[in-house]
Amino acid sequence: MAHQDFERYALEKPMEVDISPRWISLFENKIFPNISPDKANVRILDYGFGDGRYYDFFCRYFGKDNIYGVEVSNIRLQRAVEKGFLNVYCIDNGKRLPFKDDFFDFINLHQVLEHIPSEETVFCLDEIRRILKPEGIIFVVVPNYPIKRLYDLRMAFLKKDLKRIKDDPTHVCFYNFRKLKFTLNKYFSKVTLIPTGGEFFNIFKSNFFSHKIFAIAKKCNF
Repeated sequence: MAHQDFERYALEKPMEVDISPRWISLFENKIFPNISPDKANVRILDYGFGDGRYYDFFCRYFGKDNIYGVEVSNIRLQRAVEKGFLNVYCIDNGKRLPFKDDFFDFINLHQVLEHIPSEETVFCLDEIRRILKPEGIIFVVVPNYPIKRLYDLRMAFLKKDLKRIKDDPTHVCFYNFRKLKFTLNKYFSKVTLIPTGGEFFNIFKSNFFSHKIFAIAKKCNF
């Protein structure tokens, strides 16, 4: 598959996996308590919502009318709409987001940044900062390279699926702990990175061996 063919990617890779218990724990204990106390009016954005995996989860905590999503694939957008996710927009990378300044209290970016070319990351993060309220929070998840490839090989062996040996063709920007911290620090304050864990991490107890990376950050006030 050609790089960045997101419609074909949507056909080949539906996103119906469960939400990580570790993600839920961090959201409930580190993020939700620190979002605006006016929970009834909190506005959130699921940036790159895929097939709408998080929509039902967010509906437990926020009003449906205040849950928004943006996605680059029309196919995935239609799947999300079928689940009831209506405040959704199909966007083009590199173009201004359809929201006012300081609009959202919380923005979720689950495995999004690795799909955005390096030359477009600056504009993307600047737009996210623009639409985030001064006290707003972002929650980021990215694969941790290069160890991510070792996890791929492990799954290829366990699942007896040779296709897993190849890396995701839509990944074009490769993050590790140092690069993610450096990137987010340009736009946000109080950046906290947390390992997601994994089999190799459990053995070696080093961030280098974590399968993925969680990041929680607040908006910078320049």
